[in-house]
Amino acid sequence: MISNMKFLPVNFYLFVLLVLSMFSCSKETTWNSIYKVPLASGNLGFSDLSADSSVRSNDSGLIVLEFNKQISLDSLGSILTVPDTVSQRVANLQSLKLEDKELNDTIPLKDLYPQSIFLDGQSVQLPSLEITQATTQNIDVSETFFKEAIFSKGIMKISIFNDLPVGIEVLEFSLKNASNGEVIAKDTFKNIAPSTYQIKSFDLANKKVEGILNGEVSYVKTKASVGNVVVEVNKGIRVKIEVLDLNPISATAVFPAQNLITDVQSIYYDLGGPELTFMALRSGKILIDAVSTIEEEIVLSYDIPYSEDTKRNMQPISIQQNVPPAPPNGISNFQSTYDVGKLTGVSLKDSQQNVFPVPTNTIYNIFSSRMVYSGKMRSISLEDSVLVTFGFVNMVPELAIGNFLTKNYRLIQSNQLSDNKFFGEISLESARVNLLITNSYGIQSELKINEIVGYNSQTKNSVVLSAPALEKTLLIDRASNPPLRPYVLSIPLDQSNSNIKPFLENIPNEISIDASALTAPNGHNDYTDFAFYDSDLTLDLQVEIPMIFNAKNFGFEQRISLEKLDYDIMNNIEGGQLILEAENTLPFDLQSRFVFYNEIGDSLFSLQPIETNSYIASGKIDTQTKKVKESSFSTVLYPMQGWQILLLKKATEVKIRLELNHQDFEKYPVYDTGKLDFQLKGDFNYASKI
Repeated sequence: MISNMKFLPVNFYLFVLLVLSMFSCSKETTWNSIYKVPLASGNLGFSDLSADSSVRSNDSGLIVLEFNKQISLDSLGSILTVPDTVSQRVANLQSLKLEDKELNDTIPLKDLYPQSIFLDGQSVQLPSLEITQATTQNIDVSETFFKEAIFSKGIMKISIFNDLPVGIEVLEFSLKNASNGEVIAKDTFKNIAPSTYQIKSFDLANKKVEGILNGEVSYVKTKASVGNVVVEVNKGIRVKIEVLDLNPISATAVFPAQNLITDVQSIYYDLGGPELTFMALRSGKILIDAVSTIEEEIVLSYDIPYSEDTKRNMQPISIQQNVPPAPPNGISNFQSTYDVGKLTGVSLKDSQQNVFPVPTNTIYNIFSSRMVYSGKMRSISLEDSVLVTFGFVNMVPELAIGNFLTKNYRLIQSNQLSDNKFFGEISLESARVNLLITNSYGIQSELKINEIVGYNSQTKNSVVLSAPALEKTLLIDRASNPPLRPYVLSIPLDQSNSNIKPFLENIPNEISIDASALTAPNGHNDYTDFAFYDSDLTLDLQVEIPMIFNAKNFGFEQRISLEKLDYDIMNNIEGGQLILEAENTLPFDLQSRFVFYNEIGDSLFSLQPIETNSYIASGKIDTQTKKVKESSFSTVLYPMQGWQILLLKKATEVKIRLELNHQDFEKYPVYDTGKLDFQLKGDFNYASKI
């Protein structure tokens, strides 16, 4: 048989192989597979309902939702504002003084009688002499007294000492400014025995005295000697010049240290009604601002005797600041603030502590300024001054004591209860609210609650809380101190005495209050009312809701993080859906919806179930006890379009939105075992190519 077989040509086999190879290389092979991936999981219960709420269980395990919201009706800042109150003082130079000083100079015999030089040292008998030719002696007081001065007041004393060996019968003496010959002092001295002197006084008021003076003897007549006397030509008439009690109008001189002004005063603070006797400061500054034209350094002192400074070991406030010298013909500016120590106490009673009525809102203080001795020649006039602005600024009281007087206040405030977004309808079995009004002021008040309104921003519905107890004017007594014990008034509300149930069933996420307060309605005259920085008048809403209710489309939302997806795989997804697997032990059916977000919080897309009646079934309920006796398991499908799958790659968070529903009108209890456990999965068609 083998010998009868026919062999095909080799070329035929090569052709077949070529055709097969062409078909095998012309197209990729593709097949589809299922790609399932977990996206998120979690559990939700009623503890997740509100950021403002707390959840507890009673003895039977029933969940009780509680929340406490405090609304501040008033604070110290609304009833007391301390304005910046400063005082200005001008320290001028009306009291400017120069020191008392003296200078001695001699007009020798040889200048008075030049021929006497031939008798110097000899013992001779001298005849009576009459000298009519004036003798002038230059006297420089610029270093000793001043370079120049004009006086409003002052005394110059000129003493003539006779150092001649014979008596002076008559001597005419004058003192003149060297520059213009203006006479400062002139008088006649008579009968001055040897080794004795005479004094003459001269008023310097309104006179200009220069530092270079000329002492002039215009006439002198001496007596003859009794017997021989020794002639000493360098001795003669000695002149002593004294300046006393000098008050210059202007001067160029070396000025002594001296006080310019000491001013005791009381600064009144207009507090707009309150009459305070004491303040302890939380913070504040003492401002000292100075503008000086005085060429000497000025020291400013500011003292508040009736104060206790915590920065100075409870010693009175005492501040000193130096103002630099002004440049010639210029000004010196200086500003400084002193931070008052926290809790520094300041009496506002003025200095008269036992006077009635008490002088209030007044700070007794002492301001003074003095000029410092520099030893340098300065030019200063009565027109020079230092203008000082000083006082308290930015005062914030920590404690204020006094009479706050009777005053009306309108208190309007709106408060957010929660950031969570609630929606739908809820019907409660019961609810209780305790309105707790707390007054930590030491001031009695009358409070009228005009309106409390709960507002639901989702439905735009408002409900006014009404109760007979809220229609009355409430007397709020004052706190006591020390120690601080606030006054507390409690007003319990439930469905028997108020509309608190529909108020809460409106699911308010904002509560506004409109109230009126009258402080010190009965008046106070003992100056013992007080207020602390942290004092306030508050209204606490203490809400307690047993979780027995019925719901219709009532729900809440919560965001959870997504698992990270494989980008390469997601790029080959051709279709699919999300699957929610849930175990529910709550007594309510749950509708679910998802919204996906990227990493910066932008919404990407949302998903709803395939069928509108697709929901998470409630737990299985015992008809007798209405308790959930067994959990139920549900699977809900969410179809996805291609563009949604592409956006899913960018998603980092998903918001689950749950709506609670029950088909009948019964109210069902929620126990501490009630919750929803869920897993969200992706079920995708994955295209694989080779």
